[in-house]
Amino acid sequence: MAQIAMSEILAKAAKIKNRNERIEFLRKNYSKTFHEVLAYGYDPRVKWKIPDGNPPYNPSSDVSDYAKAMLYSEARKFYLFVERPGYPEPSRMKREELFIGLLERIYPEDAKLVLLLKDKKLPKGITRKLIEDAFGEYK
Repeated sequence: MAQIAMSEILAKAAKIKNRNERIEFLRKNYSKTFHEVLAYGYDPRVKWKIPDGNPPYNPSSDVSDYAKAMLYSEARKFYLFVERPGYPEPSRMKREELFIGLLERIYPEDAKLVLLLKDKKLPKGITRKLIEDAFGEYK
């Protein structure tokens, strides 16, 4: 079965008119990592340490199933890009370099999703309430 990118799941969900069907679709595509990645975009406890706006990066040209799955594994590095009092962290320059590298490795539409989440936004048609109704509150 072909891998579906997080951005594709959200785009398909946003097109579903019936709210209950939209929630069911999201549930069918649930993963803990997917839920966690989305929480980076709406959870007020998450404070990104990446500057506003889009950094200069070269989107990947890879649209293979491998690329579509990449954000699921790369998400474990998100801790490098947010405030974590009491933990060692990379310098500002290194953090931004790592962030750009992440954007360049993942599926191009997922990179756009990460940039939205960084700016504390969700894709059009997707709300925090919808995510919580589908997956429960992120803890």
